[in-house]
Amino acid sequence: MPENIFAKSREWFRTPVEKSRFIALQQKQIIMQRRRLSRLLPVFAIAIGVALVAVTSAFKEQPKSKSGQTLYTFEYSGGDYSQASVEDVGNWDFTSNNDPCISGVAKACKIYASHVDASGDEPVLDSSENIVAAYNSATQTYRVGSTADGTGSAYISNKPN
Repeated sequence: MPENIFAKSREWFRTPVEKSRFIALQQKQIIMQRRRLSRLLPVFAIAIGVALVAVTSAFKEQPKSKSGQTLYTFEYSGGDYSQASVEDVGNWDFTSNNDPCISGVAKACKIYASHVDASGDEPVLDSSENIVAAYNSATQTYRVGSTADGTGSAYISNKPN
């Protein structure tokens, strides 16, 4: 087959009308292919975007303590910032957001703990975590002072007033 399909048109086409019909048909096919492609490209782009989001968020690694234990993030959900409320493990809810709170020392916000019961759908803070509240006299509220994980293994993220 010749490289240029029109190079030997006398051999391929009997009349100039056949040649022009062939050219018109080829042009229509090219236009239809471009239209199909232009319709499919946005769909493929969206599918790739969704897949990338799913892959990057699904495999986000849990933070680990210095000893290598997996740390789970819990956010304070108690109504007030009294000593009893901050130390109550029932006032701490699991969150998948591992970002620390805005740095401060006034109120309890998040802890990253290894003493958890991870047998259910979501980890639950275990009472052995032993949260110790520290008083802030300037705001008259309590924050997390320490946990059973110790300062070398757990991370405490308190927030400003």
